[in-house]
Amino acid sequence: MKSWRPLTENELKSFLAIVFNMGLIRKSSIEEYWNSSLPSQASHWFKKVMSRNRFQNILKFLYVSDYSRNVPRQHPAYDPASRFRPLLSFMNKQFCRFIVPKKEVCVDETLMATKGTLRKNRPMPNTIRNANPTPDNPVYMRKGKMLCDAFRDMDGKKPVRMLSTAFSAQHLPSGRPRIVNGYNKNMGAVDTTDAIMKAYGGHRKNRKPWKKVVLHLFHRIVHNAYILYKKKHVGHTSKIQTSIHPGDC
Repeated sequence: MKSWRPLTENELKSFLAIVFNMGLIRKSSIEEYWNSSLPSQASHWFKKVMSRNRFQNILKFLYVSDYSRNVPRQHPAYDPASRFRPLLSFMNKQFCRFIVPKKEVCVDETLMATKGTLRKNRPMPNTIRNANPTPDNPVYMRKGKMLCDAFRDMDGKKPVRMLSTAFSAQHLPSGRPRIVNGYNKNMGAVDTTDAIMKAYGGHRKNRKPWKKVVLHLFHRIVHNAYILYKKKHVGHTSKIQTSIHPGDC
């Protein structure tokens, strides 16, 4: 704490620029970005933007919520996402303003280190929970517009359950529900997004899983900005050509 000084807006922009560019230039550790002992592997840009100690201090004390207001884990109002909830809420609000999803929407997810327990008492209807469908005989349930089905592939050991408001309880001559074909047709968007985020993310191991989420959210902002840029500008421009500099933040 003795070496800490108040963070300025320009320093925060420089910090984010370094984080984003670390995804483009991969190195074994954070210290290597400032190591100039080997000229052939030196990256002088990082040293010009910010010192290593200052960058690590900002990363260490990076918070996006008022920790003193978070309720303890045992409290009924405890929010597991309280460490990054303000940033997430702000992002979702802005994304809804500028990005209008189309008919096919893919929900992506990422695995996080957690010590939580699995709950087997999730409110799932017994007809679907205990369903034992065969490859040619899927099980369907409907409530209003929501259709739920359980099916099993020829080589599948466990049933797969899916929800949809766009499909009806129809299946192909092979017995596979039509909802499965619709899912397989559009699920490639998740793989594409994952590949892009992995190529430019630059995530590193962190003892605080919530901080990994915060950095991922910053990268998600850049990715969505790139999507909007592509919609407004005709022609091929790769994401690396729109790399982040301190003055762009």
